[in-house]
Amino acid sequence: MESLPIVRAGGPRSQGVREESPPNTQTLLAGGTGEGVPREKRPRGILCAFVRAPVAVKVMALEAVPLLLLARLLVKYVPMRRWRHRLSTAEEPGGPPPEGRRLGRKVARVVRRVARHVPFRAVCLPQAMSAQWMLRRRGIPSRLFFGARRRLRPETAHPEDGLASGMDFHAWLTVGGACVLGGVERDTYVALPPFDNVA
Repeated sequence: MESLPIVRAGGPRSQGVREESPPNTQTLLAGGTGEGVPREKRPRGILCAFVRAPVAVKVMALEAVPLLLLARLLVKYVPMRRWRHRLSTAEEPGGPPPEGRRLGRKVARVVRRVARHVPFRAVCLPQAMSAQWMLRRRGIPSRLFFGARRRLRPETAHPEDGLASGMDFHAWLTVGGACVLGGVERDTYVALPPFDNVA
């Protein structure tokens, strides 16, 4: 009786059969960064994800873009004393209902994902400012925190930051006491006192 060849896992592939890994479908609104996707295909994937997204998410994404730009311009070109009254940095007088907290997390998630794809730097502070403005329009109170820490490597400062060379700064946003944006590194920063004038 003729013995059959044994095909082992990891062995040579059959000729003429091309095995491809599944495409990376992580996109803007699905929560991914698009890493691994060919650069020329990413815009189409982002657009497709936007088209497939629920109407509420589309509205938030379209609302977030100009707010991120406004926040970025304020941070970069306008002294902070001129616009800090637009931020709520004092303790919230009670938290929102559970549905308000869920909406807060949703708004923060959309702002964070949109910020990855805008053609300008929108880091923690513009993101927190934009998310707070969007939440305020929806009647949801939030608190914006500023934190500082000593920079271990001063040469890592970004030239556009315009901050003290020996310090790193961070901003995060809370809704009902729960951090919804910028919470990944906040434990390594010391929170600064809130502003006196609260919007």
